[in-house]
Formats: sequence, structure tokens, C-alpha cells
Amino acid sequence: TRAASAEPAVAASTDEGPEQQQQQLQTVVLDVGGMKCGGCSSAVKSMLLKQPGVQGAAVNLLTESAAVTVSAGEMGVVSAAAEMLTKKGFPAQPRTEQHSELTSDAAQARRAEEARQSLLNLGLAWGLVLLCCSHHFGHLLHLLGYHQVAHTQFMTLMGTPAVSGALGAFALLGPGRTLLVDGFKSLWAGNPNMNSLVAIGSSTSFAVGAASALHPGLGFDASFLEEPVMLLAFVLLGRALEARAKVRAASDLKALAKLIPADSRLVLDPEAPPTAAAAAKAAAAAAAGGSSSVREGVDLVMV
Repeated sequence: TRAASAEPAVAASTDEGPEQQQQQLQTVVLDVGGMKCGGCSSAVKSMLLKQPGVQGAAVNLLTESAAVTVSAGEMGVVSAAAEMLTKKGFPAQPRTEQHSELTSDAAQARRAEEARQSLLNLGLAWGLVLLCCSHHFGHLLHLLGYHQVAHTQFMTLMGTPAVSGALGAFALLGPGRTLLVDGFKSLWAGNPNMNSLVAIGSSTSFAVGAASALHPGLGFDASFLEEPVMLLAFVLLGRALEARAKVRAASDLKALAKLIPADSRLVLDPEAPPTAAAAAKAAAAAAAGGSSSVREGVDLVMV
């Protein structure tokens, strides 16, 4: 395929103000962690654009990266932006070929470990759901006529506030601990995310249930102690699917990156007709009695 006259365009652009300013900019890619949703990526972009010296920014949630445009040679601005994001709860560093969050073996191993851990937390969470629902099965047993089974010591014990509170506390401090810690940290840093909503909702529900169990006169329902178990189970299901999708997407993108050739060869096409801009410059040079040192109107062909 033909590309537009590359060499003349570069030679002519040095004389034009806007294009010359554009040539004085450079784009640096940052690897950014801690982004959980679209709101996180929007917050990262907003913070980057507010950073002094940053001319532009684009954030990609899937590849966990941010493209930052700064003036040429202003790497100090990039380092300051990465440090600022890290302090705000989004660990960031300039991307290198050896330490790319998209293609490096370490990043791929990290994603695989996160996917494995998410499956483990998912199994624990749904195991707690089964335990919480065990005493509710008594209603079904009553319908089936097994009244004695519905009132066994085990079924009665599972319905007590003490057991419900223990299951809820284990869900919060076990499989849900990472979500809660990250959510409250992001909230404290002024950048709440989806984990913050989950942390506030589950902890508030547990607190209301605990208050009701300790002070029945408050009028609340002690069954709120079980709500964190159900909430975290469904949230962790989504996170497990998300972690699995990230592993697959990163693997596919890495495979596509390997298809890009390390070297390419440009072949000049002498039979290509000159462009309108090149013809106008040649006519102007001929009228002035001069000659052009650059072959105008020669297109480039990528092989």
C-alpha cells in the first residue's frame, strides 16, 4: 500500500508553527495498576491532565496503561505524574520493554496468580453462602413435610445471630478483605471506586446486624449479619470472571504484538504521480529559478 509522501512532508513541516510545536512533544506510556472500573480510568486521566507539564493523556483500562504527552525531554514531568498516581492509590511507572505490564512474563504471571486467588476467594465465598442458606432450607423441609428435620439442633444453630455474625465476619476478613482494604484506601485517598461501594455497603450491613443482635430494642433485623456473605459472593464472582478475561486479553494482545515486524523496508516508487502539494512546490521552485534538493512527489511503498 502507498503511504503519503513521507520525506517531503517531514521536510516541509519544520517551517510551520503548529507542526513544529507538535514535533516538540513526546508520548510516554505508563503502566498503571489499581484500576478496577471505568470510573478509575476516568479519575486517572483527570489527575494526569491536572498535573503540571502534561499536555495530554489517554488511559486504557484493559491494558492497564496511560499514554502521557509531554514536551520533548521533560521526563521529570512523567516521573512526577507516576509518583502522584502511586500516592493516589494507582501504582504507576514508565513502561520499558523489560517491564511492560502488557507483554512481560512477570506481568503475565501476576495476572495468572490474581486469577487463581480470585477463584479461591470465590470458592470460599460461595461455601459461606451455602452455610448461611442452610437454615433457610427449613422452610422447604416444612413444605415437604419433614418438620422434625427442619428443627434439628444443626438447623436451629445455623439460624442463631452468633453463627450468622461469625459467618459474616469471616466473609469480610477472609475472601472480602482485599476488596475492603482497597475500597477504604481509595476512599481515604479521595478516589472512591467500586471496591469502596462494596466496602461501605457490606460493612454497614454487618454493623447494623451486630447492633441489632446486641440491642434488640433498636428494631433492626439481625439477619443483616448475613448480607455481607451474599453481597461479597456475587461481587467476587464478577471479579473472578474479570481476572480470567484479563489473562486471556493480555495473552491475545501479546500474540498480536509478536506479529509486528522488528524491521521494515521502504521502497521508493519512481512511477508514482506527484501530489498536488509537491507539484505546486516544484512549479514555485522553477519559477524562482531554483531547484529542490528533495525529490518531490515520490511516494513510499511499505514492503
